[in-house]
Amino acid sequence: MRQRGEEGAGSAMRDEVMLMTGSRRPEVHRSYEACGFRAGEETGFLARPGDS
Repeated sequence: MRQRGEEGAGSAMRDEVMLMTGSRRPEVHRSYEACGFRAGEETGFLARPGDS
């Protein structure tokens, strides 16, 4: 998963690949960590149409 993200970034790859997920399941998070992703490194914000 991480390798595909890095490959997809191609020449635009600088120093990181960010994975965002809506899953709150711990086993899903563990699978991301097993691929080399770390939780708690960044803060993300999301706005959807209709949010106030």
